[in-house]
Amino acid sequence: MQDSSWREIAVSDLKQYVSEEHNPENRKGINGVEAFLPISLLSTGVCLVDTPGLGSVFAGNTAATQAFIPHIDAALVVVGADPPLGGEELALVEAVAKHVQELILVLNKADRATDAEKAAAACFTRQLLEKRLLRSVGPVFEVSAAERLENARPERDWGQLVEALEQLVQGSGPTARASSLRPRS
Repeated sequence: MQDSSWREIAVSDLKQYVSEEHNPENRKGINGVEAFLPISLLSTGVCLVDTPGLGSVFAGNTAATQAFIPHIDAALVVVGADPPLGGEELALVEAVAKHVQELILVLNKADRATDAEKAAAACFTRQLLEKRLLRSVGPVFEVSAAERLENARPERDWGQLVEALEQLVQGSGPTARASSLRPRS
């Protein structure tokens, strides 16, 4: 809220605060939303943050994403298959990579692309990032959030993605996990 206070709301009311339809250009002045879910990965102290992203017609979305970069310890980079990575996304990943060592790459909307399109998008993304970052970036996990929500075909690379996240948590040590619990300035 504008006064920086926190208020508890029902999950069913979340869209009233975070959607462009119900809070155009963030007229309600929402600085952040916390959702607590009973997920084992989150019980370790990990905090997942979904930023508004880039390329929005609303400059505030891009500014909020860029302002958050110094506050991250690792990045889960989600791209689509067409196009897999645009200029603004590439610049963001390069900026993030200056602050973190760990990047986990995810190709979402895998249900909307052929096997050849997914392979090409994953290869392009990995090769481009490795060239620009001058380091290995690891695998690109193919998932479909829509399928996962519908439980139509929830697997794809979800298991491997969760395993990579769990390994990240285990490898971060108690200091990194404890720091994720402290408010950042």
